[in-house]
Amino acid sequence: MSTSTTRTAPPHGGPRVRPELPLARVVTLEVHDLSVDPGPDGSRLHGLDLELRAGTLTVATPAAPARTLARVLVGDLPGRDGDLVTGQGRTRRPLAKTSWTALAARTPPTTGRPTVEVLDQGGLAAIRLGVHLGLGPLLDLPLAVLDAADRTLVGLALALAAAPDLVVLDLPAAGLDPEGRRRVLETLRDLVDVEGRTVLVVAAADHLDPDVVVLLDDVVRLDPCAAERPG
Repeated sequence: MSTSTTRTAPPHGGPRVRPELPLARVVTLEVHDLSVDPGPDGSRLHGLDLELRAGTLTVATPAAPARTLARVLVGDLPGRDGDLVTGQGRTRRPLAKTSWTALAARTPPTTGRPTVEVLDQGGLAAIRLGVHLGLGPLLDLPLAVLDAADRTLVGLALALAAAPDLVVLDLPAAGLDPEGRRRVLETLRDLVDVEGRTVLVVAAADHLDPDVVVLLDDVVRLDPCAAERPG
């Protein structure tokens, strides 16, 4: 049985103004007939077709099959069959043979160094992103005393400061409260609207609160058969 998708467009107050991007920076991700062997949680994808439009913020749900897709995109899990393509027109090419970057934000190693010094590894852009994510009052504290959620935000700021064209994030793994999730999505919304990035976020269905949904361009629900388990 193939994996099917349902795409919905969240309501917006009006059309968003998007930047005009050079052709080389316009990233559309196309997934064709992707099949993935079972991962550690037993879930797999079978025959998935999906397109992420360039310069959009898309949430994929439910978490189990969406997380499997995210792990394929960031190279943590190999796809058995199928085709992943990025770019448009003359820039179209297989994902594995492109300069497009797919990132999963990872928590940086615990250290006694001040948080601002850890962020400074990503330059001023990472520090600004950290402040935007609510880390301003914590910058002078050692990273080791921050809780897991705040350390995840530090990792996110470092990842986004690298200015990737394609961003893949596993939001539930961040362990954030609703306000923290909203701050992350607002930051990603700015990344899409101001810089034209293409973003895919994994989320559980119960995390799609109305005040979060309005920040999205698309919600893609993978059919439950996407989470097949070996017999």
